[in-house]
Amino acid sequence: MTPNELLEYQTHFEGYQSFLTGDAEKDACWHFEAQETHAICVLSAIQGVQLEIIELSAIIKNEDAYYNLNFGAARRSRMISGAFRQLHYLIAPNRSEPMLHDDVFEAARALNDIYIHTRGFLDNYAWALVHLFGDEASKALHRGEVDLFGKKFLSTSSFSEFKDVLAPFANWNLELKERRDPVAHRIPLSVPPSFLNDTDQAEFSEVNKRFEAARKLLSEVTQNGETPPEADAAAAEADKLYERLQKIGRFAPIIVHDPKEGGTRIYPTVPHDIGRLVRISRELNHRISRRLGS
Repeated sequence: MTPNELLEYQTHFEGYQSFLTGDAEKDACWHFEAQETHAICVLSAIQGVQLEIIELSAIIKNEDAYYNLNFGAARRSRMISGAFRQLHYLIAPNRSEPMLHDDVFEAARALNDIYIHTRGFLDNYAWALVHLFGDEASKALHRGEVDLFGKKFLSTSSFSEFKDVLAPFANWNLELKERRDPVAHRIPLSVPPSFLNDTDQAEFSEVNKRFEAARKLLSEVTQNGETPPEADAAAAEADKLYERLQKIGRFAPIIVHDPKEGGTRIYPTVPHDIGRLVRISRELNHRISRRLGS
């Protein structure tokens, strides 16, 4: 089991602090090492969470609680680990090469999967607690009030012993909901394929004009339904220019959510969030197991 302290980015960053010079370019490699080792540790931890939840589920007799943990939280942990593994494969912490549009889509889908299932994972635990330990007051809560961090949820006497487990994560949960929850805001998370400076913008404009001209020519020479040699040449030119367009600029690993706000760095933010989820799961698993007398 990955120790909790290795789920914290600061633990890894402190290991490289003595190498920092204050020069951003020279220090970039040490920031990468810290972000990379943090991501790998978190990936290992979230991969193990599924088994930890399944082991807990084996001692649970309440059918509804069992379903929420075994078929809810455990499955979601597997989906989160798979999405994070794909995201890490597509976007290393030090990636600077612009992303192809298909890869941008896959990275964005992985990001949204991570955060959609993160919210669902927390909800599965909330419902499991209701079914395991809920009294009349907690079972009378409306569906939207069954929230691990909700005031009404935590104010019920049934869950008082879980307050100290969840309290250290309250600010994190609030930030998560406000900044990275694609469901609550109805706006999916996205990843910019590249950032363009003035020189890049001029190149993009020039290449894009040639691309549009090639597309126009292709449309004109194929409008009668035939594919003359000119069409093949125009198609090849359009493909080449489209590929070139995707390689202009410089990539930065940023999450974009609300278009009115700035971006958020993928590293260490995403592994930090998943690490928090792992810690919450471990703490709740321990308390549930202890309360069930196992």
